[in-house]
Amino acid sequence: MKQTDQRGLTLIEMIVALFVLGMMVVAITTALFVGLRTSRESNQRVTDAVGVSFASAYFVPDVESAITVDTADFSDCELPGAVVMFSWIEGDPRPEATPTSRFATYAVQPRGSEFALIRRTCVPSGSQMLTVVRGLVASPLPRIDCTIAGGALDPDCADPHSVSMTLQFESERSVTLSASRRVDDEEPE
Repeated sequence: MKQTDQRGLTLIEMIVALFVLGMMVVAITTALFVGLRTSRESNQRVTDAVGVSFASAYFVPDVESAITVDTADFSDCELPGAVVMFSWIEGDPRPEATPTSRFATYAVQPRGSEFALIRRTCVPSGSQMLTVVRGLVASPLPRIDCTIAGGALDPDCADPHSVSMTLQFESERSVTLSASRRVDDEEPE
């Protein structure tokens, strides 16, 4: 009698193979979802960081140049949703030149489906608006803190040494921009 070769898989071997394959699929799928979520969060962090870097490129020079800081009266450079306005004088150093008053107002306004920090600059000849940071929450508005030379808070921002603005992002991160005003040490004549 001739023996036939009956190679194949038993039912138990098939069940074990399917179980191992299922575990591998679960592990790969989990790794894929974790990777996608991490990538999305990393992209949001980079977007937030770029916005903050862009904002500091304007905020710091505005604070440094400011003669006045105002958190209540924005009539010289109105902008809905305004939180702070800086003013300074620019001019040609020649004696016959007329100095020019300049203003920069920061506000939070809707831009499409999100909120953004807007900077409006005003001069006698007109104004210009620029979206500085996107992805902010509508509430709370950016917090403006002014401090005097000793580090104590100046609630009215009447004559602050430094100004900081805290931004709250949709990603639940908050960032504080800070700068110090340049103060002339010269005594008036």
